[in-house]
Amino acid sequence: MVAFSRIRQYRKLPLIVAALCAPLLLLAILFANQSFKAIHFINQERLGVAYLRPVRELLSAIDAGKPPEGNTLAASAERLNRKLALQADYAAFRQVLDDRSAGRAQTTAATRAFLTQIADASNLTLDPHIDSYYLMNTAVNLLPDTSIHSAAVMDLLAKTATGGLTSENAASLNTEIALLDLAASNSRGSIASAIRGNPDGKVSAAVTPALTRFNAAESAFHDQAERMASQAAAGNRPTAADLGKLKATHAALMSSTDALWHATTDELERLLKARSHADLARLWLLLGLSAIIALAAIGLTFYFDLYIQHDEVLKLNATLRQSNEELERFAFICSHDLQEPVRMMNLYASFLAEAESVLSDNEAMRYVGKIRDSAEHMRRMISDILTFSQIGREPVETEVVDCNAVLQSVLAEFADTIIRTSATVNAGPLPVLISSRTLVHSLLHNLIGNALKFQDGRQPPQVDISAIRDGQMWRFLIRDNGIGMDESHTEQVFTLFRRLNRKEDYPGTGIGLAICRKFVRMAGGDIGFTSRPGEGTLFFFTLPVRE
Repeated sequence: MVAFSRIRQYRKLPLIVAALCAPLLLLAILFANQSFKAIHFINQERLGVAYLRPVRELLSAIDAGKPPEGNTLAASAERLNRKLALQADYAAFRQVLDDRSAGRAQTTAATRAFLTQIADASNLTLDPHIDSYYLMNTAVNLLPDTSIHSAAVMDLLAKTATGGLTSENAASLNTEIALLDLAASNSRGSIASAIRGNPDGKVSAAVTPALTRFNAAESAFHDQAERMASQAAAGNRPTAADLGKLKATHAALMSSTDALWHATTDELERLLKARSHADLARLWLLLGLSAIIALAAIGLTFYFDLYIQHDEVLKLNATLRQSNEELERFAFICSHDLQEPVRMMNLYASFLAEAESVLSDNEAMRYVGKIRDSAEHMRRMISDILTFSQIGREPVETEVVDCNAVLQSVLAEFADTIIRTSATVNAGPLPVLISSRTLVHSLLHNLIGNALKFQDGRQPPQVDISAIRDGQMWRFLIRDNGIGMDESHTEQVFTLFRRLNRKEDYPGTGIGLAICRKFVRMAGGDIGFTSRPGEGTLFFFTLPVRE
């Protein structure tokens, strides 16, 4: 606790430690931020893969001629739609599924489109890795296209068994067979790209058996469809045996397509899981590095304790130097300022002694009054010297200080002056501080008193009081419309018993602003002013923000 209290007291040490550790900590934060983003990105992809599975099963059921039921999605759809922001897309998709008048082509197209929407929403289409991107492309785009076009070929060949092959159907059949070949060829090419992008060979080992089976089934179905299309083009309707063989090859193609889809999806999920674990490990490593840096910073803090003690000695020397300067100032005051009232008392006492017989009672009383005034002035100066010398000798007790309440107390003390001079005092909201109530009261009392006192009498006094937050300091502003002064006299204004005006015009000993500066600096702030003769004065002082 002692070390940390010293750190709060001496600001240089934390700055040194921060300068040493900040670059490393900044790098750790940047890398950690990248890891968090990568983990979130991959988790979104894994959610997308999880969502693809039930939608793919639904598409397989539709391709097999079963009624499109969306109930298999109900268990996971709500959670996944919310996480992937797919509520609107899912609602449109379910509307097609629930529409009993929708044909298989419309339902298949809607399911195929929803697969793409899932991939887009879950970042799968943005995956920067070659292997996982091409596995995604195979699962989301190419294999569904194979299923769709093979089903279309089945439907068109089935029509030729009852109505023959029209020219329109012939064109559609040739197109669908060509699209089936293209989709199957693109699937093989995409899987080959994924295998090339995965140097450890695991993707090849997992996908190759299913791909071999898919190639054989697709080739068999393609050959049977081509044969039947040629027969239909020659005017021969397909026989029951031909249709049976076509259905068998199509079932084998659908089975092999599902097997290949699951193989590619399983590998995609495995790759994403492995990358997620790697990013988590990297994140933990960075957090560990950050902890080591933090411990190193703490070690440096204690290591530099000697520097703190050296700083303490420097501050004590500065305090001693200030005390010596004040002693020299007091010596000057005693040798100069305090001699003036003594000289005046001696002068008027001499007048009384030398001209006692010729002085009237009124003249004698006037001399006695002068002696009394000089004595009173000397008493005030000695009292002010004592007050000034005692500031800072005892530790300042801090408390919660409502500056608004202190201001009202000060204004109450000047109530008679404000009424007599018709003064206007405007005060904005002031802060609540952890400070000394005596300190705040003395500052406001001296500055507001000067603002009311140093007036030329040609207009009613006006005083504006406000405070603004300036970083770790509160800046108090007190503006008046008084006689103003030359800013070149700054040091003289804050020097003990130094005045810019005659005491006959503006009474006082000239200690108020010196006390203000000593109070403010003792609290860790500063004080100053801006002014021009005849244009009023703006005094400002700062006090630290302490939580």
